[in-house]
Amino acid sequence: MNNGKLFYYWSVPIFTILSFAIAISSLLTVVEIERTNLEYNQELKSIDLMNSFQSRYDKIIYDYKKEALDDIIPVQEYYNRFWNLQLEQWQYFNKGYIDGNTYCYWMKCRYREFQKNEMVKGIKYEEGFKNAVKILEVPKFKNFMNNVFSDVEYVRTYVKVNNLSSIEER
Repeated sequence: MNNGKLFYYWSVPIFTILSFAIAISSLLTVVEIERTNLEYNQELKSIDLMNSFQSRYDKIIYDYKKEALDDIIPVQEYYNRFWNLQLEQWQYFNKGYIDGNTYCYWMKCRYREFQKNEMVKGIKYEEGFKNAVKILEVPKFKNFMNNVFSDVEYVRTYVKVNNLSSIEER
C-alpha cells in the first residue's frame, strides 16, 4: 500500500472517532451550561420572591394593620392577608426558592408572635391564625405552623429532614 491509500484507509475511522468525541464534548458542554442556567434562574427567582415577600409583608404590617385598627377593613382581613403570605412563603420554601436559614428566622418570628398572642382590635394572634387557616384550607400548612408554635426548633428539623438547605449549600 502506498502512503496515499494508507492515509485514506486510516483517516476515515480516525476522523469519525474525532467527530464523535467532539460531538460528545459539545453535548456535555451544553448540558453543563443548562445546569448552570437553571441554578442561576433559581437564584434570580429567589431574589424576586424575597423582594416581593418583603414588599407584601411591609404592606400588610404597616398598611393593612393600620386600616384594620382604623376600621377601614375588618381585622380578620388583615390576618387573612398575613397568613396567605405565610402560606405562599411556606410553599416556595418547600420548592427550594427560599433558603433554610432565612425561613428559620421567619418562623422564629412567627413563634415569638404566637407566644405574645397580641390582640389587634379584639382578635388575638392565635384566633386570627385559626380563622385564616380555615379559609386557606391547606391542612399541611396548618399542621406545620402548629408544630412551629409548639417548638421553635421544629423548623430546623424540617429543613434537615426535607433537605431544604440554603441555595449556597447546594
